[in-house]
Amino acid sequence: MRRAPFAATRSRSSSSRGSPSWTSARRRGSADEKARIHELTLAFDEGSATDADFAAFEETFWRAVARAGKNRIFGMEVAWWYGTLAGARPSVTADAPPLAVRIAFYRELARCLVAGTGATPYYLAVTSPQLDALFAQDEK
Repeated sequence: MRRAPFAATRSRSSSSRGSPSWTSARRRGSADEKARIHELTLAFDEGSATDADFAAFEETFWRAVARAGKNRIFGMEVAWWYGTLAGARPSVTADAPPLAVRIAFYRELARCLVAGTGATPYYLAVTSPQLDALFAQDEK
């Protein structure tokens, strides 16, 4: 089954996880929490990182988003996801974009969060077509 680029390393449910968590972080996160999320994305070195490093980054990123959102349910959901995934994380497919492209998504998302403009529309604009394509493939 061929998957859309960013969905290539994530399951359907984990990709859909971000929207409510992200909206909560946008609304409830402090300026410092949002800045730390952005700094986390800037600190990732895609030049020397591996896919395993990126997987660890994603977990740290989504845990930080859940904490910034101050919503226990989202925090528990993220903890559950990463506890459940553990060693069963989907492998990166051959058609996955390079790390530089994947981290660019997170950097822009975090930049929008700090700026206070467009984070949720950006997130949805990038992930919705990928999820639609993934679901369409599942229906075939």
